[in-house]
Amino acid sequence: IDLPEGSQLSDLAVTSDGSKVYATVLTFGYVAVIDTQNHMPVAVLPTGSFPSGIAVTPIMLM
Repeated sequence: IDLPEGSQLSDLAVTSDGSKVYATVLTFGYVAVIDTQNHMPVAVLPTGSFPSGIAVTPIMLM
């Protein structure tokens, strides 16, 4: 997985179809969305300081 140098991952979650991995990146305060087909980040979701814990659910939470 190609993430910025110094990235410290905390937690991972995988979608039910296995197509995406969500990884919390403590050092930079975001969640990286990674495509499992090509092992490349496809999105960066800002979270604030030191995100930890992540879950993926098929239910839309509001």
